[in-house]
Amino acid sequence: MLRFILTVFLACLTFGGRTIATAQQIPGTEAETVNGQKISFPAALQGHTTILVMSFSRDAGPGSDAWAAALASDPTFAALPVYRAAMLEAAPGFVRSLIRSSLRRQLAPSQQARYLLFSRDEKLWRAALTPTADKQPVVAILTPDGRLRWHAQGPPVQLLPRMRSELR
Repeated sequence: MLRFILTVFLACLTFGGRTIATAQQIPGTEAETVNGQKISFPAALQGHTTILVMSFSRDAGPGSDAWAAALASDPTFAALPVYRAAMLEAAPGFVRSLIRSSLRRQLAPSQQARYLLFSRDEKLWRAALTPTADKQPVVAILTPDGRLRWHAQGPPVQLLPRMRSELR
């Protein structure tokens, strides 16, 4: 009976909602910022709790913009590094160049250094972030040692209160 209760408890922690209960390591992947700097995750975290907003499709762009605005205006997240990211592995090379150019025109230089373009390891990132709908970005809290502390999908108005509580 105790084994059954423990199994149910662990299943609830693992599958109850779109958040995670254990801190799994994020994929070690090299990315490029919009301004052309190569960085490596999780080494780029540099010992800081970090917020990552990851898009797996073009349709997630408006959601990513909404998250960026919400996080920038919330004092709880003002001291934390916030990275936006786009997974481009499925896009042909010339399309990746067009996306980079477009983002370079849209973003201020200070924002370009915090916008990452991933060209590989999509399966690993999908396994870690478990997106349920590509039309919305996944927002995640990453620990200073490169572990996934919490993640979810949805609009900021619904998820910001939970994010704040996860940081306490």
